Amino acid sequence: MAETTAQRAFVTLGLLQGTIPFSTDVLDHARQASLRQYEAAVDADFCGDPVETYSLPDWLPPLQTWLPLAELTAIGLEPNPHEQPEMVGTCGVDPHVDNNHGLVLAVVLYNDDLKFHQGRQRHVTSPGQWFVFDDRLPHQVKDTPSSTCYLCIAVPLRQLSS
Repeated sequence: MAETTAQRAFVTLGLLQGTIPFSTDVLDHARQASLRQYEAAVDADFCGDPVETYSLPDWLPPLQTWLPLAELTAIGLEPNPHEQPEMVGTCGVDPHVDNNHGLVLAVVLYNDDLKFHQGRQRHVTSPGQWFVFDDRLPHQVKDTPSSTCYLCIAVPLRQLSS
Protein backbone atom coordinates (compact mmCIF):
# COMPACT_ATOMS: atom_id res chain seq x y z
CA MET A 1 0.00 0.00 0.00
CA ALA A 2 1.44 3.38 -0.98
CA GLU A 3 2.03 6.01 1.65
CA THR A 4 -0.22 9.03 1.55
CA THR A 5 0.99 12.60 1.88
CA ALA A 6 -0.41 12.68 5.42
CA GLN A 7 1.67 9.63 6.37
CA ARG A 8 4.83 11.37 5.13
CA ALA A 9 4.06 14.70 6.84
CA PHE A 10 6.45 13.95 9.73
CA VAL A 11 9.49 14.76 7.55
CA THR A 12 10.12 17.52 5.04
CA LEU A 13 11.59 15.69 2.08
CA GLY A 14 15.01 16.96 1.10
CA LEU A 15 15.39 19.22 4.14
CA LEU A 16 18.89 19.16 5.63
CA GLN A 17 18.53 17.49 9.04
CA GLY A 18 22.06 17.50 10.48
CA THR A 19 25.73 16.75 10.03
CA ILE A 20 27.78 13.65 10.80
CA PRO A 21 31.45 14.32 11.65
CA PHE A 22 33.42 11.95 9.43
CA SER A 23 37.19 11.62 9.84
CA THR A 24 39.59 13.25 7.40
CA ASP A 25 40.59 9.76 6.26
CA VAL A 26 36.99 8.89 5.28
CA LEU A 27 36.54 12.21 3.49
CA ASP A 28 39.83 11.72 1.61
CA HIS A 29 38.71 8.26 0.45
CA ALA A 30 35.37 9.73 -0.64
CA ARG A 31 37.12 12.48 -2.60
CA GLN A 32 39.32 9.90 -4.34
CA ALA A 33 36.31 7.69 -5.17
CA SER A 34 34.48 10.73 -6.56
CA LEU A 35 37.41 11.73 -8.73
CA ARG A 36 37.67 8.18 -10.10
CA GLN A 37 33.97 8.24 -10.98
CA TYR A 38 34.30 11.64 -12.64
CA GLU A 39 37.32 10.52 -14.67
CA ALA A 40 35.42 7.41 -15.81
CA ALA A 41 32.47 9.60 -16.85
CA VAL A 42 34.80 11.91 -18.81
CA ASP A 43 36.40 8.88 -20.52
CA ALA A 44 32.91 7.68 -21.52
CA ASP A 45 31.90 11.17 -22.71
CA PHE A 46 29.21 11.13 -20.00
CA CYS A 47 27.28 8.52 -22.02
CA GLY A 48 26.87 5.95 -19.24
CA ASP A 49 24.35 5.66 -16.46
CA PRO A 50 24.06 9.08 -14.79
CA VAL A 51 23.83 7.44 -11.33
CA GLU A 52 26.27 4.74 -10.22
CA THR A 53 25.69 2.54 -7.19
CA TYR A 54 28.37 0.70 -5.26
CA SER A 55 28.56 -1.59 -2.26
CA LEU A 56 29.62 0.15 0.92
CA PRO A 57 33.41 0.54 0.84
CA ASP A 58 35.77 -0.91 3.45
CA TRP A 59 37.03 2.57 4.35
CA LEU A 60 33.58 3.62 5.60
CA PRO A 61 33.10 3.09 9.35
CA PRO A 62 30.34 0.60 10.28
CA LEU A 63 26.90 2.19 9.85
CA GLN A 64 25.88 1.61 13.47
CA THR A 65 28.73 3.90 14.61
CA TRP A 66 27.49 6.99 12.76
CA LEU A 67 23.89 6.63 11.60
CA PRO A 68 21.71 9.37 13.15
CA LEU A 69 19.34 6.81 14.69
CA ALA A 70 17.94 9.10 17.42
CA GLU A 71 17.20 11.82 14.87
CA LEU A 72 15.54 9.33 12.52
CA THR A 73 13.44 7.94 15.37
CA ALA A 74 12.36 11.49 16.24
CA ILE A 75 10.90 11.86 12.73
CA GLY A 76 9.30 8.40 12.80
CA LEU A 77 11.81 6.51 10.67
CA GLU A 78 14.35 3.71 10.96
CA PRO A 79 16.71 1.93 8.56
CA ASN A 80 14.90 -0.77 6.62
CA PRO A 81 16.58 -4.05 7.67
CA HIS A 82 15.31 -5.77 4.49
CA GLU A 83 17.22 -3.48 2.12
CA GLN A 84 20.93 -2.84 1.73
CA PRO A 85 22.52 0.62 1.98
CA GLU A 86 24.60 1.66 -1.03
CA MET A 87 27.12 4.27 -1.96
CA VAL A 88 25.69 6.38 -4.78
CA GLY A 89 27.57 8.73 -7.07
CA THR A 90 26.61 11.04 -9.91
CA CYS A 91 28.12 13.78 -12.01
CA GLY A 92 24.61 15.18 -12.38
CA VAL A 93 21.24 13.69 -13.16
CA ASP A 94 18.07 15.25 -14.56
CA PRO A 95 14.77 15.08 -12.67
CA HIS A 96 13.76 11.44 -12.38
CA VAL A 97 11.90 8.89 -10.25
CA ASP A 98 13.74 5.72 -9.19
CA ASN A 99 10.90 4.00 -7.32
CA ASN A 100 13.35 1.54 -5.73
CA HIS A 101 13.13 2.14 -1.99
CA GLY A 102 10.73 4.92 -1.08
CA LEU A 103 12.18 6.97 1.76
CA VAL A 104 15.97 7.12 1.76
CA LEU A 105 18.49 8.63 4.16
CA ALA A 106 21.18 10.39 2.09
CA VAL A 107 24.47 11.13 3.86
CA VAL A 108 26.80 13.19 1.70
CA LEU A 109 30.43 12.07 1.55
CA TYR A 110 31.64 14.38 -1.21
CA ASN A 111 30.09 17.18 -3.23
CA ASP A 112 31.85 19.37 -5.73
CA ASP A 113 29.21 22.08 -6.28
CA LEU A 114 26.24 19.93 -7.34
CA LYS A 115 22.78 20.85 -6.09
CA PHE A 116 20.26 18.28 -4.80
CA HIS A 117 16.64 19.17 -5.50
CA GLN A 118 13.37 17.59 -4.38
CA GLY A 119 10.17 19.56 -4.05
CA ARG A 120 10.92 22.98 -2.61
CA GLN A 121 14.23 21.86 -1.10
CA ARG A 122 17.41 22.75 -2.97
CA HIS A 123 20.90 22.65 -1.52
CA VAL A 124 24.58 22.28 -2.27
CA THR A 125 25.46 20.00 0.61
CA SER A 126 28.75 19.60 2.41
CA PRO A 127 30.31 16.27 3.45
CA GLY A 128 28.56 14.81 6.48
CA GLN A 129 25.26 16.61 5.93
CA TRP A 130 22.22 14.37 5.74
CA PHE A 131 18.60 14.51 4.63
CA VAL A 132 15.69 12.22 3.78
CA PHE A 133 14.24 12.08 0.29
CA ASP A 134 11.66 9.92 -1.45
CA ASP A 135 12.91 8.12 -4.56
CA ARG A 136 9.28 7.62 -5.67
CA LEU A 137 8.97 11.37 -6.27
CA PRO A 138 10.90 13.53 -8.76
CA HIS A 139 14.40 14.50 -7.61
CA GLN A 140 17.63 15.52 -9.28
CA VAL A 141 21.25 16.40 -8.70
CA LYS A 142 21.99 19.43 -10.84
CA ASP A 143 25.49 19.93 -12.16
CA THR A 144 27.23 23.13 -13.18
CA PRO A 145 29.84 23.72 -15.89
CA SER A 146 32.60 23.42 -13.28
CA SER A 147 31.19 20.71 -10.97
CA THR A 148 32.50 17.17 -10.89
CA CYS A 149 30.84 14.59 -8.64
CA TYR A 150 28.35 14.03 -5.83
CA LEU A 151 28.83 10.98 -3.60
CA CYS A 152 26.57 9.85 -0.78
CA ILE A 153 25.50 6.86 1.24
CA ALA A 154 21.87 5.94 0.59
CA VAL A 155 20.16 4.04 3.42
CA PRO A 156 16.64 2.76 2.67
CA LEU A 157 14.20 3.69 5.44
CA ARG A 158 10.82 2.60 6.70
CA GLN A 159 8.33 3.96 9.16
CA LEU A 160 9.00 2.91 12.74
CA SER A 161 7.53 -0.43 13.67
CA SER A 162 4.62 -0.25 16.08
